[in-house]
Amino acid sequence: MAKIILVAHGDLAVSFRDTAAMIAGAETAEQISCLCMTQEKDPEQFEEEARALLMEDPEADYLIFADLFGASPCNTCISVFRSASYRMVTGMNLGVILDVMFQKDTLPLEELYESAKQTAKEGIRGVYLHT
Repeated sequence: MAKIILVAHGDLAVSFRDTAAMIAGAETAEQISCLCMTQEKDPEQFEEEARALLMEDPEADYLIFADLFGASPCNTCISVFRSASYRMVTGMNLGVILDVMFQKDTLPLEELYESAKQTAKEGIRGVYLHT
């Protein structure tokens, strides 16, 4: 069972988790960890929080969702989790988080990762209704 971590600027990660709780239930959402890079937090403090989260269970599998590829939260987690068993999906969205929450207990990390990437791609749609 992979541990799920949401990583984002501001309180976005917590907002995604809270919204997932509305749909999937509080017990399911409680299994999601959040790392928030806020204005009050310097990069070193954010890195310390990421290391502390990893140290809670360094042997676990981690599936990390980041808001933006190449941004500080993403890059910090790549660095911190480099020696761990992890995969990361950037451009997180609610649909993929929910999908993963319902599959994380039944799929190994690599399959969960591949499913998350596919769900994320399928969740982006262009919609235009001409009137």
